[in-house]
This record gives sequence, structure tokens and C-alpha cells, in this order.
Amino acid sequence: MHFKFILSFLLLIFQFNVFAQSTDLLTEGSPRTVGVSEKRLLLLDTFIQDYVNKGYIPGGVFLVARNNRIVYNKTFGLRSTDKKEPYKKDDIFRICSMTKAITTVAIMQLYEQGKLGLDDPVQNYIPAFKNTQVMDVFNDKDSTCTTVPAKSPITLRQLLTHTSGIAYGDSYPGKVMAVYKKYNMLGVGMTHPSWNTEEFINHLAEVPLAFQPGDH
Repeated sequence: MHFKFILSFLLLIFQFNVFAQSTDLLTEGSPRTVGVSEKRLLLLDTFIQDYVNKGYIPGGVFLVARNNRIVYNKTFGLRSTDKKEPYKKDDIFRICSMTKAITTVAIMQLYEQGKLGLDDPVQNYIPAFKNTQVMDVFNDKDSTCTTVPAKSPITLRQLLTHTSGIAYGDSYPGKVMAVYKKYNMLGVGMTHPSWNTEEFINHLAEVPLAFQPGDH
């Protein structure tokens, strides 16, 4: 898991390097001309191929750019193991959870500017979380549950570290999924036919937390 995190972090950094450029078209360039070490880039070849060989990832398309110059753009592994199709540089990917990374950077920028504190209660910014409840006793027969008040408000730090008690209802079969279904909150994280983002969050605030904020 530690190594997978490192690779995910590298992929994240690469994406930020690319998207932080101006809107000018990226062009191929020499690493040396933009202050990037060619020797360090070569280490990526070994690092990524090792992950492919160990089965941590099937492969992928990797790109690093600086100052509108692409200094590394290579493919590794197979995108289809049954057809033995290698990845192509213009392959299109569905990448989930990238909004988490962007939101985290935005929050940390606001923190650096002194505009918020990491231990600020979320209810200061989203009033719907003022009366947060936590699951207590679950009834298998009708998927109801009793609740107890949260011992402390959810904080921004807990949201950033996934320790708030808010769960992915779709991902946890059992009482968590059953309770989320009871509140009509399954399958709405990606899209909803009528709710906007504010409405979705306000509905989410009504769902009992899976555990006390900060406990896990």
C-alpha cells in the first residue's frame, strides 16, 4: 500500500505539473532547457516498469511537463491483457477522485493565507452539519437504526484525512449501505437527475455517520 501511495502521488504531481501550465499548447522539449534532470527522469522508467512487473498496476501513460515543454512522455504495460494491447499515448482514462486532490490543494492554500483553520468545524461553512448524528443500534429487519449525537463537530482536518465518519454507502455492504439506501443516498455521489451540489451535501448531512468523528 505504501508503494502504491507513492506511485499515486507521483501521478498526481505529474498531472499538476501539466495542468499548472498556461493554456499555450505543450510542445516537446529538452529536460535540460527547463531545469529538469534527465538522470532523474530515467529513474521513472525503472520505477514504473517494476510496478508493472509486480502487478501493482497494469501500466499507463506517463507525462511530465514544465514551462509548456513536455520532457517525459512514455507508455508502459498493457491496457488489455486478454488482447495484449499496449497502452497508447492518446488513450483516454476515467480517473476518479481527482477533485479530492484539487480541493485539498485549495484548502491548504486558504490555510496558508490564514483564511481558515484545519480544525475549524465544518458546520461553520455548511450549517447542515450542525446537528450531526452517529449510527448506534442497527435493526437488520427494517434497516432502521438508532443514533446518538456526535461527540464533537466534524472538522476540515477530518474531511481531509477521511476520518469524519462520512462513508461511501455504495462501498460498504451491511448496515452502512442499508442506512444509506434508507436515506436514498446510494449512487448519487457521481451524479443525480435533479439535485445540485448544495442539495446533495445537505441530504448527506442528514445521514448518520458510520462512526464518531476522528475515531477511525
